[in-house]
Amino acid sequence: MNLVLAVKQAADDFHRAWRARLGIKVKTGVFKEHWARVKALSRRLAEGWDDEYLHLKPVADLHKELRERIYVFIQNPIAWKGGTPADDDAKQQVFDDLAERVSAKILDVVARRLRVERIQEWQRAYSLAGRGSTFVRATVIADDIYEKAAPIPDVAPSLDKNKFLHEVLELVRQTADECNIALR
Repeated sequence: MNLVLAVKQAADDFHRAWRARLGIKVKTGVFKEHWARVKALSRRLAEGWDDEYLHLKPVADLHKELRERIYVFIQNPIAWKGGTPADDDAKQQVFDDLAERVSAKILDVVARRLRVERIQEWQRAYSLAGRGSTFVRATVIADDIYEKAAPIPDVAPSLDKNKFLHEVLELVRQTADECNIALR
């Protein structure tokens, strides 16, 4: 699996699931959340209390999607720097070490992009009130927060999409170098 495709698939799956939770799109097996839960989530993020509410965990969800897709990618390195490990157990140990390091770094990136860098948008989403505010809040979360924090890479380049993609690619590359693995 290509790492770019892994990031694209992770971002796409994250967006599809959350658009369904927010009631913007329909996805089999994912139910629309009650408006009060979405507002409670936006309050926690807007006020910096937490990055989740009950089972609504956008930071954990994006982290999980990226971690799983990247893990598949790192299982097939092009080459080993300094020689191939002696046996399958040694290889697996290196893969697991790499996956653990990448996972920790990805969590930092995801938390920063979804939580820290989008605090004003979370505050705006939370402050909405009155008739129609449920739909507007869902749209703000999907389009102004999630789409900007974790854009889906596509053929047409854009600054936001490239920044997210290249940040993840560089993080994986640097971590692989630390573990003496050449990924391509």
